[in-house]
Amino acid sequence: ELFGYDFMVCPASGRPRAWLIEVNSSPALDYSTPVTCPLVKKVMEDTVRVMVDLPEGGEGTDIGEWVPL
Repeated sequence: ELFGYDFMVCPASGRPRAWLIEVNSSPALDYSTPVTCPLVKKVMEDTVRVMVDLPEGGEGTDIGEWVPL
């Protein structure tokens, strides 16, 4: 499953703080702005790598920006 996390970052005394606003179980993956277009493309490409390439190639397979836990 793919979840979308929305954060708000605001300045605090000395360093920024991040606040979790919401978690979406079905995040929008459309090219709605010039900012989201490359991000959505990268998420889609890397998701295919995790779902298809990783099971076939095993450990050491390029999975893009994903980090195994």
